[in-house]
Amino acid sequence: MQSRARRRPGASVVDGGLAPSVTIAGRIVAVDPDGRASVDFDGNVAGPLRARALVRLDAAALASCGPQPAVLLGFEGIDTSRPVILGLLHERLVNPAELLGDLAQ
Repeated sequence: MQSRARRRPGASVVDGGLAPSVTIAGRIVAVDPDGRASVDFDGNVAGPLRARALVRLDAAALASCGPQPAVLLGFEGIDTSRPVILGLLHERLVNPAELLGDLAQ
């Protein structure tokens, strides 16, 4: 007999068989006045979901990433309706202007 992980009925909100134990790229689509983020990701059929965060982000960091910052998402348990923001995704490791400034010294 195969053991199955327990989950709430209707907990899966992902179309296409995504394994919820993996991390996926998503985006912050809204931040409410209390600082709570809503996220969305490809395959999500439920619409934007309120997310918790592993890291605290300041307004300047979010603003520097554009209107819908890319984030790495994990999920609590196997419940894809409970996303957790693991961090921001960036195209570059460093800001080239800062790197050139450091090299000039």
